[in-house]
Amino acid sequence: MVLFLLVQIRSIQIYAGHQASKFFSEKFKTRVEIGSLEIDFFKKVVLDDVYIEDLHHDTLLYSKKLKIDIGSIDLEKHQLYVSDIMLLNTKSKLIKYLKEDDLNFQFIIDAFASSDTTKSKPSVPWDIQFGAVNLVNTDFTYRSEHDTLETTGVNYFDLNVKHVNSRITDIKFEQDTIHATIDYLAAVEKSGFILQNLSCYVNLSPVGMKLDELRIKTPESEIATDLSFKYDNYRAFQDFIDAVKIKAEFDHSHVEMSDIAYFAPQLKGIYRNITLTGKVSGTVSDLKGKDMELKIASN
Repeated sequence: MVLFLLVQIRSIQIYAGHQASKFFSEKFKTRVEIGSLEIDFFKKVVLDDVYIEDLHHDTLLYSKKLKIDIGSIDLEKHQLYVSDIMLLNTKSKLIKYLKEDDLNFQFIIDAFASSDTTKSKPSVPWDIQFGAVNLVNTDFTYRSEHDTLETTGVNYFDLNVKHVNSRITDIKFEQDTIHATIDYLAAVEKSGFILQNLSCYVNLSPVGMKLDELRIKTPESEIATDLSFKYDNYRAFQDFIDAVKIKAEFDHSHVEMSDIAYFAPQLKGIYRNITLTGKVSGTVSDLKGKDMELKIASN
């Protein structure tokens, strides 16, 4: 009897997934597939084998399992607190195509935009906060066909990060600034850069990035610092050496120059391990140090 009920429940979930696939395919005017759908209203949503195609017939999102736990929701105040999101074996591609100004998921935002053109009452934006986002074996791609950059290191406009495992908590959006805590993050970038672990408190905006209590570990480096970047816009990372201002205070950090070379290719071919304590500020091309203790190799 129990087995029969489980089979029936699974059949209902698969049917719900197929119906949801049909609905969203028509709404987005592209291919959407959902293997199965489980909904516990105002508490939990679980989707298996989710696939969303962008309007250029490339993968926008595939996830083996997408689980969303809803902490609380207030329809009148337009407040939503998502306590936990888990993505398992996920592939995501964010692409800005050559003749388009928006990223390839804009059609989803447009599809959900209100079609009500009356001006009697302005719509109230939703206040959405996230308790935690868990990424398990995720692959992420970002590509902008507007910007071309040839580099042997990390290309900020053509990123491909594989084997991402991470837990990000206390995520809040305040106008154009994102606040979050990265409990841990491990990944491998296509350039060859290996991140064994990263943790910090993050504040990210279009003109600055602040990483407090930052801890970074790679196969060759181990860094402890409070780090901030200042820039005019994200495109400044295309000229990281001269256009991004750095401010950091290191505490007996061990830095391998070959790791830095992934972000500053001019340093490629230099293999020196540096032990660093002190305050650093300026751009890479005009760097200043204060109260410094510096050890290069055995010197």
